[in-house]
Amino acid sequence: MAYDPGPVPTVATLVSDLPWLGEVGDPADLAKRSRAIMFAAETSEEAFEALNRLLQTYGVEEVHQHPGSPRPGIGFRYLNVGDPYVATIIRFRGRWRVGAYGDLIESLERRGAKFGKHETSVAEAEAAEVNRLWRLKPSER
Repeated sequence: MAYDPGPVPTVATLVSDLPWLGEVGDPADLAKRSRAIMFAAETSEEAFEALNRLLQTYGVEEVHQHPGSPRPGIGFRYLNVGDPYVATIIRFRGRWRVGAYGDLIESLERRGAKFGKHETSVAEAEAAEVNRLWRLKPSER
């Protein structure tokens, strides 16, 4: 599937919602260059790496939902700015967004998503064992 940048935050949104841009350089210039990267990149991974270099963040990270979530494996990427509750650039469900990834995780968890260490309940473990045994041939049980 070809990379489609989809909707990209405006310069005004980037400048107003990412106050830390002023610590890196001219916020308006950085916002314009960030948008250009989002549009010009061949992949979202390439865009994130270029944004990370331009904005001098602490790397590109990914968060994935665990089994038992409504959409296991579905997650998002973001620029790590050192604090989960400070707004950053996020790519979620094929869209560029500006926000705090900690807030996004909390919002998704309220809707049933599971992140972090996944604790398997006794019922889940028993169900998994029944499913495993069911898939075995009778001679293997």
